[in-house]
This record gives sequence, C-alpha cells and structure tokens, in this order.
Amino acid sequence: MRDIEVQGLGRLQIPEQWTDVEIKLEILRLKNLPCLTVDHSNESSPIVTGDADALKPVFDAYCKWGQDGFWHTEPRQVESIRQAARSRTFRLVEILPKEPPKTPAVKETAASKATKLADRRAGNNAPAEPTVVVGIIEQANPESGKVPRVSILFKIEKVKYWMSAFDTALFAFLIAGKGQEAELFVTKTTKGDKTYTNVVGLKRVGSKHFDSDGKTVVVQRSEQVAGQKTLYG
Repeated sequence: MRDIEVQGLGRLQIPEQWTDVEIKLEILRLKNLPCLTVDHSNESSPIVTGDADALKPVFDAYCKWGQDGFWHTEPRQVESIRQAARSRTFRLVEILPKEPPKTPAVKETAASKATKLADRRAGNNAPAEPTVVVGIIEQANPESGKVPRVSILFKIEKVKYWMSAFDTALFAFLIAGKGQEAELFVTKTTKGDKTYTNVVGLKRVGSKHFDSDGKTVVVQRSEQVAGQKTLYG
C-alpha cells in the first residue's frame, strides 16, 4: 500500500499495483460517498454530522441525539467510527480541537536571572522579588572556589549585615565601592533555620548609577564620551 494526498479527501492508502486510471476512479467513487464529520471541539462529547439517512446504521450504533440539536458520540466510540469508515462505505472527516494561543515568553533581566541563581545556590527554588537597600559597603571580599562570590559587609544605619553576590558582573563594582554609599537590589532566601541575603543587582554605588539590568553603568553627562548612554537618555 502507498499513501497519496487528495484534496477534499485527505490522505488515502492505495494498493501499489493500481494504475493511474484505477486511482482516479477510486477518488471519484470516494468523492461521491456520503461524508461523516466528527468535531472534537467538545472533547468529552464530539459532535457528529452528516447525511443521517444514508448513514443511519452508523448514527444508530455510535451516536445519541443531544439536547443541543446535534448528534453526539463518546470518545471511546470514535475509533469504531474510524474502522467503519475504512470499509469505504463513507468518508470520514475529523475536526480536531484548536490549540490555545501560545503566551509570548517574557525576557528575563540579568537581575532576575541572578536572583534565581542565588536562590538555587542557597538551596531554595522559590522565586523571590528583589528589594532595594541603602547603606555603606564596609567590606567586599572576593572568594574563589567552585562557586566564586563576593562577601559584602553592608551597614544600614547602625546595623551591619553580611551579604553575598554570585553574579561576576557585579564583583568589580562592589569591590571598588568599599567605603561608599550604595543602593543594592537584594533577595532573601531561607534554608532550614538560616536566611541568606544575596545581592542580585546594583542601582547605585557611590556616584555610579546603573541601568535597569542592574549591572550596566549609566554615565553622568559630565563624564560622557561621545556615543555613551547617559543618565539623562
């Protein structure tokens, strides 16, 4: 057997030895057969339409009249209808349910990616929203190893907190910002009885302001080189 595509009939299985004339006659015969349509839009109770007089045995065997004024079949009966159609006594057309429209993917910012990375490294997969904290960077100590990071001692008013940064794009700014006031994007994650504070982006370190990605410096107009992005656009 071989498959051929026929407009209005779909894909047909034709014996290999058939001539073109035999194929044309078969197509003509099929086009003159009564057609039965199974609409799967209602997946739990597909709607069946067609010439009820010509296909009465099929309707009687596999369908029930519904209160909506249409014939319906059960999903388990659809295969039986397909097998009946293969006898070539009628043509079967199936309408599949439409797929829901795909939601466009939201592009992650560097700060959100860093947040997820920091959460995984702290052993917590729950999403966290970054918040901004303002204080003084008293220490920023780089630590090498399998997972490089910078440990930051950050003073907010009179209280000092240890924080960690895992995004390597932030390291140089944090280290250079020692002793300066800074505004940092941070997240907090909890593992057991411990809470970890992670720096996931920068808003300002000293006189340096940063773009919405949390790591690109926005140059002040007084420091601008031709072509560079400034704080004023």
